[in-house]
Amino acid sequence: SDIISFVEQLFNENVVNYQFSPRVFDNSIMWLQSRTVQKHGEAGTEGRAEVVSQFENEFVLIYHNSFSFQRAFRDGSLMQQMRALKRFSKSKKNDLKVIVLFNSVSDSLFNNENPLQGGEGAVSRGEFERFLIELTLSFEFDFLELYSPIEIIEFLREVHLSIKDKPHRKELS
Repeated sequence: SDIISFVEQLFNENVVNYQFSPRVFDNSIMWLQSRTVQKHGEAGTEGRAEVVSQFENEFVLIYHNSFSFQRAFRDGSLMQQMRALKRFSKSKKNDLKVIVLFNSVSDSLFNNENPLQGGEGAVSRGEFERFLIELTLSFEFDFLELYSPIEIIEFLREVHLSIKDKPHRKELS
């Protein structure tokens, strides 16, 4: 998609202390933060310390448009991935920020309220709203819905700049 291509380009052009991570979860974009670690030399190396950069996951952004959300919701993979991401977040002692970004999902689900119009595998707007409640209360993830590719690209650009400007801050502006 254009948005994923934009993110890859953004990271390739503007990497400072971050790098683009492989997609561990479907539709995910991970920011890896570089932390400087001092490694002390072994005996006989005159006690010199070597400075090493180590990358850790700090932020995960999960992106869904209407089609990918409905497919993952119906086949159960969405809930499996949210549970796996929650376990991963707990292993990081909740130092991991998770944002689920929806691209016009709620708007596209209005037509699914009538079973004849929605078709097989369609998700209703009510199911989407219940999922958002579970996302917030059970998984404790943040979500945001934007409605145009330009809004999404601007949001991603702002997230990237916010992380780049204040890399050790846990909250995004």
